[in-house]
Amino acid sequence: MRPETQSSIKLALERLNFSHGMGDHVFCRVPAIRDLIAERSEADVQLIHGILNDDRIRSAHEHAQEAEIRSTYADPDEQLLVVAGRLSEEKNVPAAVNVLHELPQSYQLVIIGGGPQREAVQNAIDRHEEHERVTMCGELSHEKTLSLIDAADGLLLPSHTEAYPTVAFEGLALGCTVFATPVGILTEVEHPRLHLSPVEDFSKAIQSASLDRTRELDVNTLEEYSMEQFANQILGAIEA
Repeated sequence: MRPETQSSIKLALERLNFSHGMGDHVFCRVPAIRDLIAERSEADVQLIHGILNDDRIRSAHEHAQEAEIRSTYADPDEQLLVVAGRLSEEKNVPAAVNVLHELPQSYQLVIIGGGPQREAVQNAIDRHEEHERVTMCGELSHEKTLSLIDAADGLLLPSHTEAYPTVAFEGLALGCTVFATPVGILTEVEHPRLHLSPVEDFSKAIQSASLDRTRELDVNTLEEYSMEQFANQILGAIEA
């Protein structure tokens, strides 16, 4: 995908592998990789979905104490936004603070995760003086993270790069509205609650979108992107 950063020998070996060593069926997460392999191979190349843990998502939704969570992080008349992920450069979490700063005072932001960019995130909070509207939770368990997403109105994914961002699909399955940059597989996903745009346009997209929630599990999304679907697609190809 980035040949200018690779040696010619490495590229030649990779292309040889694509042409002759991929077998009859190839499953890819990212459209760009699918297209590269399809250009050089006679294999059946397919995008494959399936990354959600059905049991955990259903359990988080059923046991989430929504009223308690929302009262902790937002007032009744406020909108609750969440960012969940490692605080690393590619995740671009400081940009989420910039987005919040552009939004009206009725929005609150919760940041879940730890990592090397924690200081950069804190610096963004300090620079915009948004200490009252941003809560940094640090690392939480998967169950607690899912429960917080379940209670939120919007999930932000400001990443510079992603392949198959699990948290975006978890948010959709939990009935949350997702605002993400056009990265990885997301560019091929059509969903009424998935809004793709450059991070600079997030605030406009958030204010334009309806954040009204039914507080119901999105069963169709959960089934389409479940690990069971992943397994069934692979097994179906092998048995064909």
